[in-house]
Amino acid sequence: MSTQDFTSADADRLLGLADQFLEDWETNEGSADPECKERRAEWDTLRPILVQAPLLLKALEDAFDILDRISDTLHYEDGLPVTALESRDIEIIYGDAVTELARFETLIREARRDQ
Repeated sequence: MSTQDFTSADADRLLGLADQFLEDWETNEGSADPECKERRAEWDTLRPILVQAPLLLKALEDAFDILDRISDTLHYEDGLPVTALESRDIEIIYGDAVTELARFETLIREARRDQ
């Protein structure tokens, strides 16, 4: 496995290992251990974010491509900024930005809902 092919299934497997570790600790000696309770609280806060990690990585990669495309639209070939845009270019830029914004908003809401 590499960062290039890290999937939701890989994340689920690793999250399951951490879940099992904490459950075993709590069952064996952790129920009275303040450190165990603290680690459980940390894990319960962090876990929803980690669940979304593969989707967030994909969204960031796609957002980079869209930002690159927007940047290309806003610069002439010699690197100078565009001083005027065709209405179609404005619509494309706006559509790309709104689409990605909605995608990130959904990921954030899903992560927060799991907490």
